[in-house]
Amino acid sequence: MAKQKRYSKDFKLQAARLVTEQGYSFAEAADRLVASAWSIRYWVQKFRQTGELPPENQTLTKSS
Repeated sequence: MAKQKRYSKDFKLQAARLVTEQGYSFAEAADRLVASAWSIRYWVQKFRQTGELPPENQTLTKSS
């Protein structure tokens, strides 16, 4: 049986931000970071629930 990888919270948050802030798909982020798309989807969901990422229907705006 394969050993399960453990990722730091910082790694998970950065992976989630690739999707939510930079527009990567879950599959693209997974390929780039060598993690599963399912894991990244789960991390995005969890960080949205804790408020560390904005809700799905809220977009980030940059002030000028």
